[in-house]
Amino acid sequence: MVLAFVVGMLLVFAPFGSAPVFVAGRESVLRLPLLSHWRNLPTIFSQDFMIFTDGLYRPVSYAIIAVLRPLLAADCARLWHALLVAVHGLNTLLVFLLVRRFARHTAACILAAIAFCFHPLASIFVSEPGNGHMLLGVLFYLLTLQLYLAEGARPLRLLAAPAVFAVGLLTSPVVATLPVVVLLYEWLHGGRPARSVAGRVAPCVVLTGAAFALWHVLKPHPLLYSYAASTGGEWPSFYSIVGASRFYALGLLWGYRVPVVLHDLVPKLYTWRSVTFLLSAVALLGLFVLAVRRLRRGDGLLGLGLLLAVLGVAPFATTAWNPVEAYVSWTYLYLPLAGLALIVGAIADRIPDSRQRRRQAIVFVALAAVLGLNGATLYRINRLASSPTAYWRYVLSLAPHSPTAQLALGTAYLAEGNTRAALEYLFTPDTTRLGKRCRLMSAHYLERGEVWPASIHAIFSNDDRAQSAVFDATEIPDHAEAFLGESLARNPYDTQAMVHLAAILTAKGYLPGARRWLERALEIDPSCAEARALLHRLEDRGAAPGKVTPPDPEWARFLIAREPSERLCVEMARRSEAFRDDPVLAMHAGACMAAGGDMKGGLRKFAHVHERLPSCTAPAGWYSWHLTASGDPLKGESVARTALAATPMNGTLHRTLAYALLAQRRLEQAVGECLTALEIEPNAPEPYLLIGQAFALREDYKEAAQAFERAVELKPEQWRAHVGLGRALAELGRTEEAGEHFREAVRIAPEQAEPYREWAKACFRSGAYTEAWQHVEACRERGGKPDGKFLAALKAKLGKPKD
Repeated sequence: MVLAFVVGMLLVFAPFGSAPVFVAGRESVLRLPLLSHWRNLPTIFSQDFMIFTDGLYRPVSYAIIAVLRPLLAADCARLWHALLVAVHGLNTLLVFLLVRRFARHTAACILAAIAFCFHPLASIFVSEPGNGHMLLGVLFYLLTLQLYLAEGARPLRLLAAPAVFAVGLLTSPVVATLPVVVLLYEWLHGGRPARSVAGRVAPCVVLTGAAFALWHVLKPHPLLYSYAASTGGEWPSFYSIVGASRFYALGLLWGYRVPVVLHDLVPKLYTWRSVTFLLSAVALLGLFVLAVRRLRRGDGLLGLGLLLAVLGVAPFATTAWNPVEAYVSWTYLYLPLAGLALIVGAIADRIPDSRQRRRQAIVFVALAAVLGLNGATLYRINRLASSPTAYWRYVLSLAPHSPTAQLALGTAYLAEGNTRAALEYLFTPDTTRLGKRCRLMSAHYLERGEVWPASIHAIFSNDDRAQSAVFDATEIPDHAEAFLGESLARNPYDTQAMVHLAAILTAKGYLPGARRWLERALEIDPSCAEARALLHRLEDRGAAPGKVTPPDPEWARFLIAREPSERLCVEMARRSEAFRDDPVLAMHAGACMAAGGDMKGGLRKFAHVHERLPSCTAPAGWYSWHLTASGDPLKGESVARTALAATPMNGTLHRTLAYALLAQRRLEQAVGECLTALEIEPNAPEPYLLIGQAFALREDYKEAAQAFERAVELKPEQWRAHVGLGRALAELGRTEEAGEHFREAVRIAPEQAEPYREWAKACFRSGAYTEAWQHVEACRERGGKPDGKFLAALKAKLGKPKD
């Protein structure tokens, strides 16, 4: 029988072994530098490592990987997959032994093991080493349960069970439910007195309490890891998880929609009054009551299976204990799958006792059909996994509107070099965020040597590594170094960033600093070939400072201050025609066209991109902003409010709405939207800029100056903030300070006319009429048109006619 199971597992899981991208791809946990060597174990067991575990303390499974990695390279995908399948096989054996403890017929034990081993959900756990914590957590869970249920050998049980349980608690929070299950089982089924039961499980209860205290105290530093739960705290995730019970149930029963990304399908519930939540809660409570009743009536196998199925996801029920965005996931169903296997065993054990042969045959055929369907689905998933594109196309056929699956399919096409297909799936009507998609496209364009599109995508990615790579490619090493420093501040164990930084320092001639970073990288990851090669070159032959070709000043200013010159706007709008399938480049081209004076053409671009990406906040924000700038603030307000209805916690959209309200002179509402934006993004300078403009329109220049000062502090290279502050200070009579800020605005944006126009007005107020006229001329040279009344007043003061 064991041999038959091994052969069956080889046949079913072997196709997955030929798909290394899932086991050892770029995103695999096997690529994590800290898991490259056992000497990183102190860090893995420290608080710092929680930045890689969704803020949860579960170091054991990762420690096992770190111990194995010096012996087994990350590229050995087949062997790592074999290890994961082997752990799944051990869990199958424990399920078999657990059912055997209760069942009278061996066939029931075999069917239960089949239900567990060959379920479609198994593909999720044996395909990704990052799910090893769940595989091992359930292994320790079932092993501890076996020790508690064992008859005799009491001293061994008393010592071994708590020890295995303690290791399990450091592997996965799912193990924390075991004391509840054992207490209910011993009290209801075993018939033991409550005091006796409490004494038996007291060590595990104490350990669970200590684990909860540990999980509560240990939090990763907010600089390294932060997660903003859904609006209203952790309860919305609880409502959503309970509401997702029907998805869980259908997935468990016959693998319905496995392996779609469940978080993309489950509706987000924000109140307990939801009908979905109430019905699901009643159903779960009913299953729990049924479990209690079966235990009371001596049906230990069915009662235990129902308990595991119901309580198996309890540790993941709220973002208070499971601080991840995808708080609804198939990965949480491994223990409930074991519970389902026990239920199958309980049903199968009753079949031979049926007095009606017809009923017996119906039950057996139905059970065999479901198990056979599950096995066939698992085999199909494993076969599809040999090709990432085929796998994700299958996932999208099950859930066509899944943004995560679209992103994964687009990434797979990028790996194949199919840019057009990648853009089709990376940017779809279901796309809500551009960040990761733009980071991928930026890296892709850089690999092809296309720096301009890579730069635009790096800006929209809001990713330090992507922007650093662009600055490095455009030979602006100081800014590349600064972005890498920020990246390493967030992840101090990123060896690739260290190697990149060392290469930049080497090119600049700072060899001691480069050597220190390379040594640090090798200390974390001794297998890092890039670090070893660069260090070898430094130690053997040294390195002379590289030749740096100064970049185009206009291009450098655009990358640093995000303010393109008029010439650069025209050039970027022209270049975008070669990338018509790329909506991000089209959106930026629209901004360039609008800045170059072609507002209608720019709005057409924005409208086209917004139509393609209706759920994405960035196109909606840009479209709304330029509608307001074109003189249609009512439509700009409408676009912003529609987008905010879908994503209410987006600071950019609140700023955009504030701009539209400001254009309509609805100042109080505009300031209110800016304050909301600051609650979401406290260090964003743009809301302060808009607040300053609102106070300036109310002629409250003192408050305006304070707002503009804050904007300058947050973003010193924002010339509009300097202009606004200069104007406010001039109105307050602080002429010299105002001149300093006008001068700074001119330094930052010498081609802009607005700083000279406002500077001329400030000089006029202070009586410096000749200087004011010089600024008027400078404004005209840059295409600006000073106010007619102001020019007339200035001419009168100068006492001579001017053209």
